[in-house]
Amino acid sequence: TIQGYPVPKVLLQSYEIFKHITVLKDLTYFTKLRLALKIFTKYLEYTKEAPFFPRVRALLEKLNKNYDLFIVSHNKTETIMEHLEKEGIDGFFKGIYGNDKIPVQKPDPLALQPPLENYEKRRRDEFLMIGDMPSDIIAGREAGFWTIGVASGVSKKEILRENRPDLILNSLEDLIELLEKNSRK
Repeated sequence: TIQGYPVPKVLLQSYEIFKHITVLKDLTYFTKLRLALKIFTKYLEYTKEAPFFPRVRALLEKLNKNYDLFIVSHNKTETIMEHLEKEGIDGFFKGIYGNDKIPVQKPDPLALQPPLENYEKRRRDEFLMIGDMPSDIIAGREAGFWTIGVASGVSKKEILRENRPDLILNSLEDLIELLEKNSRK
């Protein structure tokens, strides 16, 4: 494994994507797998250094006043924690669940089960899944949560819309504005 990821599955999924890239059509199967591994390794390096979105602290401060916040991610828990600690925002979350702490990966709604264990008496429609990937929206919707898709650059609005979130926003900044507008009412 790399960073707790099941490499064969990731590589095979990448290989499937490579079938659609005509420039790569003449490469052998193993060359494509090696290329997928290199791309995946670079992706992991970039995610460790990726900056948070502007005003993420302000958003977390607003949300943390009224809500219990959790992270469920395909990244390793240790990697998530390092990133949050570096930014000084790790204290906002009641729980952080990386791929090493969840039974399955999103979009399977069972990925959202660990944070729910302390909230068994709550209805599923009392939860909100905010995500920027189709897998976030699918997992949240199938778990019975309200969902917000954020077209922050990871996934475009059209892709998110195909997965039917309850609301689509252009950025986390829009979520801050929405929260501010609703708190004035």
